Amino acid sequence: MKPETGVDGERLSRDVRERYVKAFMDLVLLSLLVRRPMCGYELIAEVHERLRILPSPGAVYPLLSLLEGRGYVRQEPGNERRKKVYVLTPMGREVCVRLIEECRRVSELFLLSLQGAPGQTPLG
Repeated sequence: MKPETGVDGERLSRDVRERYVKAFMDLVLLSLLVRRPMCGYELIAEVHERLRILPSPGAVYPLLSLLEGRGYVRQEPGNERRKKVYVLTPMGREVCVRLIEECRRVSELFLLSLQGAPGQTPLG
């Protein structure tokens, strides 16, 4: 077998997306619920469609319970096919907005810290 050379950009991109989604799954779910109420399956499908990452139900449902316990979402009965629909509460909307603002701020600081001196790459 020939050893691999170069960086697989597609895999690297997927790895970064997975890290972000796993680290900020609560924010991902809240931001999806800003758009409309959804059941857990719909949330999983939306994450997969939008971010090309398929979270497991074992990761999503406990997090939805935690968000509900904090008062950020509430459950409402759905139609016959959907047993539970998750709805964003006013507090959940406020938390979502603040988390997005904080993520932007921290991301900028993080990227600046990786750059070193202005105009330099991390290695140069």
